[in-house]
Amino acid sequence: MAPTGTSGPPASSAQTPSASPGDGSPSGGDVAGESPSVSSPTPPPVDDEEEEVEEELPEEEEAPDDAADESMDAPSGRSSAQTPSRLLLLDRALALQGESALPSGRDIPHDRQLPAPARYEVPPEHTSGRPVRLVGFPATESHNDGKTFTQNGYGGLEALMQMNELTIGSLAQLYDFFDENVDIHDYVLTPRKKPLSEDDMEHQLGHVGLKREIASILTEFGPENLAQRVFGTVDVLQKVMARYRRMREQVDDSSSAVHDAVDARDELLVVKQDYQFQTDYWSRKVAEVLAEKDEV
Repeated sequence: MAPTGTSGPPASSAQTPSASPGDGSPSGGDVAGESPSVSSPTPPPVDDEEEEVEEELPEEEEAPDDAADESMDAPSGRSSAQTPSRLLLLDRALALQGESALPSGRDIPHDRQLPAPARYEVPPEHTSGRPVRLVGFPATESHNDGKTFTQNGYGGLEALMQMNELTIGSLAQLYDFFDENVDIHDYVLTPRKKPLSEDDMEHQLGHVGLKREIASILTEFGPENLAQRVFGTVDVLQKVMARYRRMREQVDDSSSAVHDAVDARDELLVVKQDYQFQTDYWSRKVAEVLAEKDEV
């Protein structure tokens, strides 16, 4: 079947999938304070306004783990800022089909539906020098403006989305957010190593265990665009971990400057406390002298 165009957000950047052990199961600030003014002679004033110590993190080149964070549309001139969703766009799909890197369509078998959503491995020579996996998910009206690629799929039209997964480095750094003796794969989704066979797919779909999992999800989340949002959640988590990794590197690189700023703030606090003590002392002395004068 010839590809049909549908609308949807443009595709975005993707990172090279890395091997993961999953099997696809759901798995300072300002120091405020004004010193009290004294109407009598006091020690020389000290500037009581403290400038906020704020380190601006400069923009850096992406870390090595993020260098491959490009979408399949990058070769066609789209920037990642213009392609936030990793959807396969129609023009890119046609180009891949012309290079025989993507099937031209999916024929529906007689008297039955397609056994599973599409899952394609696109060779690295047709992308940015790395393998890319595309997966099908149910197409909706939002994919219907002639920009998004759609084709026959499981139970109806499907769109294709560039599948992303957390790198081994990102998975390791996720342990920073958990206590010890925690298996990170109990909390994040990791793709299965091999696609399900047709028989396995039918068995999984009819299994009561899956129905229970879906029922739990439906108690909190609506089913609309569920597959796309699950894939997108993994993508968002990957981007968050990439930013976290870069920020840690920046803090490590500038740790001496950060420590110097903290030390300077502590010294300023000591000076302000000493100034306050001296001010209070001389205020009491002046008050005593004035009181003695009144008595005389």
